[in-house]
Amino acid sequence: MLLIAFADGDEEGSVTDNFVAEYSFPRDLVFEAIERLCGLGLLVEGSDESHRRTQSLLSEWAAFGWVDSADYHLATRNYPFVDYSVDGRKLDFERMVSYVRSAPDLERTKAFSKTIRRYPAPTTSVALSALDEPFSTVWLGQPDLEPCTRQRCLLLLSVVYGQLRTRSLADDKSLMADAIGKTSPSGGSRHPTEAYLFAFGVRNLENGIYHFNVADSTLDKIRCFDASAENLQRLFSGPLRASFKVHAIIVMTSVFERSMYRYREPRSFRAIYMDVGHLSGTLDVTAKALHMNCLVQHGLNDRAVGELLGLDLLTEGVIYGAAIGGSSSPSVSELSTLSETNA
Repeated sequence: MLLIAFADGDEEGSVTDNFVAEYSFPRDLVFEAIERLCGLGLLVEGSDESHRRTQSLLSEWAAFGWVDSADYHLATRNYPFVDYSVDGRKLDFERMVSYVRSAPDLERTKAFSKTIRRYPAPTTSVALSALDEPFSTVWLGQPDLEPCTRQRCLLLLSVVYGQLRTRSLADDKSLMADAIGKTSPSGGSRHPTEAYLFAFGVRNLENGIYHFNVADSTLDKIRCFDASAENLQRLFSGPLRASFKVHAIIVMTSVFERSMYRYREPRSFRAIYMDVGHLSGTLDVTAKALHMNCLVQHGLNDRAVGELLGLDLLTEGVIYGAAIGGSSSPSVSELSTLSETNA
């Protein structure tokens, strides 16, 4: 109560008088509590240099709307991070051993126990072999568009989010599961990102919410959803700003504990955004290689999307999204099929 009272900048005398009058606290008790808070460094004089620097930073960052970012920066600025420059590898190994002794490290992928339908996806190595566009083309230009189909979405998800290889970390698999390797890097091979496909215009794929199951390499339909224009705008106002016709939205979430198991320092929260950033770059160039458009955009209704996915947002949070779209015209193969049918 005292900390809140002083937060408005009131003087010690007026705060004390108020507590005595409003709450009937003994004056000596209030003085004693104030002294203890000062001794702990929780209460400081307004002229204190550190306090003035903090207030200045908060005001400057607030002008740009960075209030939460300022709080996070101040809360972690003086954290006693470990110096890895001396025997860092040994220290890291010893830490992981201690973590495993207290709790097994088994969280690698996610799967839903109940699914409406499952579509097998090609393995990542097979999917990669289907990409034959030169990197310079997809990085600097835009290949001719083809329709956004189920097969192209399966290839896209497999290349970007699928398991490329594994690496053994321990002899006892009940204590530490094998690490997973994907086409994008991830700190400590933790890969906290999960991918969900909200399909509402993909050829040969019924509308619905799908989860890419990394362990089984399948696209699992987990829910139906209202794909009306009004609801889509409510959920995905950012990705829907795309200049092309959008046929699906890929939502990327982060399973926090998967990353936090290994990285237990406050700033490790940044690692999940680096993870999504790597994946977003891979997603963009892979979509182009598959002759589709892609717009990565963070403007999602996090809470509403999380509720649709049935997430506990303190366990798995909605981080980023991407609009996917292709040509609305039939592909060359489709035109050939139509010609044969008509003949």
